[in-house]
Amino acid sequence: MDRIIIFTDFSTLLVPTILTQATLKAVTGIESIQIAGICVRNFKKYHHLIYRHSREFLKTRIKTFFDKTQHQKFSRPLPINLEKLARQHGFKILIPPDENINHSKFIRQLRTEFEPTVALSFYCLQKFSPDLLKTFKYSVNYHNGLLPTYRGLMATCWSVYHQDSATGYTFHRLNKKIDKGNTLLQGTVPIKTDSGIPDLEFKKAVQASKNILGLMEIIMKREPGQVQAGSGNYFSKNDSKKITIIDKPSNYSHDELINRLRAFGTLLMNIEGVWYDVTRLEELHTPPNSSEIYFQTSDVRIMRPSRFRFLPFFMYKILKRTG
Repeated sequence: MDRIIIFTDFSTLLVPTILTQATLKAVTGIESIQIAGICVRNFKKYHHLIYRHSREFLKTRIKTFFDKTQHQKFSRPLPINLEKLARQHGFKILIPPDENINHSKFIRQLRTEFEPTVALSFYCLQKFSPDLLKTFKYSVNYHNGLLPTYRGLMATCWSVYHQDSATGYTFHRLNKKIDKGNTLLQGTVPIKTDSGIPDLEFKKAVQASKNILGLMEIIMKREPGQVQAGSGNYFSKNDSKKITIIDKPSNYSHDELINRLRAFGTLLMNIEGVWYDVTRLEELHTPPNSSEIYFQTSDVRIMRPSRFRFLPFFMYKILKRTG
């Protein structure tokens, strides 16, 4: 019998919630697979997750009120009550020391108390060490991008920035190198002109959840997967930081700035020596008045920011002053 440990991070509620629920449902009818435990580095009680869920819902409604382009086409699912599910399904909740899945005590506990055979990583935001990988016979990661093209972080944002016709996801084997293990299953979701990043992430997670049963069959057969073809690309946190910090807006074209904003949501822009968190830009077709914040692009177009962290400027100033 395969004994699975799911590694996840419920501080990012959406994707791991969908994938974990789908996995619990899928293994219910498979006698040769058992969920032995779910490892959560940053475990929080259910009431805390509900509070976070409510806060995110409120933030989304506020953003949508001031900026209709931020409307999400899906209803965010409620977070998992992990303690209740643990009682129902008979698995253990694992919380590693110091929130470190590679801690020697945690690895020892896995080997002696659980004897797991399979690891599933659903948005576990920590790399598996070689010692941890040796604990399992087969390890799989969900990555929110098509490999090898979009390795690393914020794969959905980068696919939108590069104006791809579709974005995708990959279930792949885990090894010592980040996002370089053999691919097992992949899928795509079309990028439309009105597609927002949260909508795309949701659609990918829902589609990937429908692959879970097929993934279980692959795991049971110990299929090796396909070696990734080509060198691919790796996008780091620093890459995302660089592309969203605009020190001199006049160095960029109108289309480039709009494209970056669409892909990454917020640009930190230096306009006349003042830094602003800009979430919407508009082109001015009449001369700006003296009170407006504006700049000229490299293709000689006058633009002004009209939303700052999705808020009108007067509300943004109040929030900045109050921290």
